[in-house]
Amino acid sequence: MSGQHRKCCHRCRNCSRCHCSDCTHSTGAISGEFQEHIEELQVGPTMSFTRTFSTQEAREITLFVKNVGGGPITAHMQNSPNGVDFVDDPQQLALAAGETGYLVPYIFSKYMRVAASGTAAGYARVWFQMQNNRYYQHPV
Repeated sequence: MSGQHRKCCHRCRNCSRCHCSDCTHSTGAISGEFQEHIEELQVGPTMSFTRTFSTQEAREITLFVKNVGGGPITAHMQNSPNGVDFVDDPQQLALAAGETGYLVPYIFSKYMRVAASGTAAGYARVWFQMQNNRYYQHPV
């Protein structure tokens, strides 16, 4: 990476690698980590729940739900401060057979799960997708 320079702002310190004051080796880079978990959820007339997932290190969260059964289903998120006590997120997905929808949390919580039910026995495929960002800033 030696030789990759930007115009110096004169507020930075010398790079620890090449000792250049305008090097891009240690400027504000963002390193993101993507996590995904897919779960099959059996649904029926009574409410079914996915496993509880820790979201405490997530920066961005999107949950996708696909109705892979033959009848309509309804799904929503539940948030929890402790993994035991859950509250319903106000978003509701009403999905016909074969339809996919998404949910994005309105609030931050330490734990989350998806709840779903249907008029008949069926299945939902749930994708938990989370982006964790770790920021590295050049000392000023």
